[in-house]
Amino acid sequence: MQAIPHHGRDSRDGFVVFIPRPSLDDPVAPLPSGQSKLMTTEDLARLLKVDPSTVRRWRTAKPAQGPPFIKLSERVTMYNVDDVERWLLILQRHLASALGVAQA
Repeated sequence: MQAIPHHGRDSRDGFVVFIPRPSLDDPVAPLPSGQSKLMTTEDLARLLKVDPSTVRRWRTAKPAQGPPFIKLSERVTMYNVDDVERWLLILQRHLASALGVAQA
């Protein structure tokens, strides 16, 4: 796994927390899913409460950060809702582990 910086600070020690970049190969219980839905960069940004430019920067970073994406054309990039939910669950687990927080 590759490490990615988490720019929040741990209030206990004041250091920036570095967590591994989640991989979709990490073991996670399958999410219940109906039809697979896609979301735009703007949809994802609204969901995460970040600017769309942040999502674009994650996508173009080397190595890529953020959830997996589907490049439909030069100008159209979409995100599968199931992939985004899985990425958020994995990220939450890695962050909790890095901060030493017990998980339910």
